[in-house]
Amino acid sequence: MISPICISTVTGKGLAVMLASINEYCPEAPVYLRGPLSVIDHFEADYKMEGDKSNFGDAYNAIIDKRSPMVLVLWWWQTTTSS
Repeated sequence: MISPICISTVTGKGLAVMLASINEYCPEAPVYLRGPLSVIDHFEADYKMEGDKSNFGDAYNAIIDKRSPMVLVLWWWQTTTSS
């Protein structure tokens, strides 16, 4: 059994590159994706979970609650900074 790769995002920055890498190097791994529908709707995933822009802890817990017992978790969190 191949463990799913769980990704939580708020902005989706860099998500296209990450998903392309997953598709290239481990296409057999299911991908669970959580984030705002306006962000994740543009990407392919085996399982999508809509979630509003919340804090990382809530986003992480939501996708982990849906995972398989064995899972590789990728923390994908972007913050915006002002200069």
